[in-house]
Amino acid sequence: SVKLVKRLIEWPTALQEEFIYKQGPYSEDLMSFLSEKGEDYKAIIFLTCLYPTTYFGMFHIPRGKIIFVPTLHDEAPAYLSVYKYVAKRSRIILWNTESEYRFGRLLWGELPGYVVGMGVETKESPPAELNFPYILYCGRIDINKGCAQLIDYFLEFKKDCPSDLCLVLTGDNRIKLPTSKDIVFKGNVSEIKKLELMSGASIFIMPSPNESFSIVTLEAMAQKTPVLASDGSEVLIEHIKKSKGGLLYSNYDSFKKGINFILRNKQDSTNMGIRGRNYVIKNYSNEIYLISLKNNRSYLVIL
Repeated sequence: SVKLVKRLIEWPTALQEEFIYKQGPYSEDLMSFLSEKGEDYKAIIFLTCLYPTTYFGMFHIPRGKIIFVPTLHDEAPAYLSVYKYVAKRSRIILWNTESEYRFGRLLWGELPGYVVGMGVETKESPPAELNFPYILYCGRIDINKGCAQLIDYFLEFKKDCPSDLCLVLTGDNRIKLPTSKDIVFKGNVSEIKKLELMSGASIFIMPSPNESFSIVTLEAMAQKTPVLASDGSEVLIEHIKKSKGGLLYSNYDSFKKGINFILRNKQDSTNMGIRGRNYVIKNYSNEIYLISLKNNRSYLVIL
């Protein structure tokens, strides 16, 4: 919330660092290792800005050796001012998306870096053989990922539009799931099974307002599955608008409208799937990712 962000910004440095430390994980052995052995490495990559292994670890490494991959998104802790100062220790910052870069520049100012993205699996998988049509969510099943609202919306949708459509959930569950034949929880599945489920889904749903890249959304696009995504995330807005591989929703009405449009307009949904796959292959395949790194290797002391 705006009030929480304002409070965090006003915290003194010591309180901000205590918050980061208690968030965990923290390893004194790691800090000692970085202090003792950091000089032995050409570079050390720190991934994800919010956690103490990154924040405190970067102070144990000479500035010229730090490659920082912040995976930044618009959530309250990102506004802690101490992250701005630790980011300035980086030799280079690697951003996943243009929207992440814009947000980082807003918080931290201009710093050396570029948008490199990330490699995503693009090999097409055979569809999972389930005996019912389904929309799919993959990832941590958590309130902060928008999953409680997703389930509420879907159950309301089933009341309004009765059918045999189910919501399939995969990943680590952190909320109480309702007892309903319309909600199918698969738990943690293998990468192969995940891609097969993506390939067989009528729609891939991404409700999270807190995404810095959303690998699973791009993986689903690569399987030619149309995506319905929350417009609470700038990254998801960017993926959907650039790819034209899906639709956005902001409330229950647009959620319902999006599902019905994709399910009832087969040619349009097929075209969404094709456009989504083309977008991923063009921008986020492993081959494109390696080319991007090599094209910018003058910044990377490890290449």
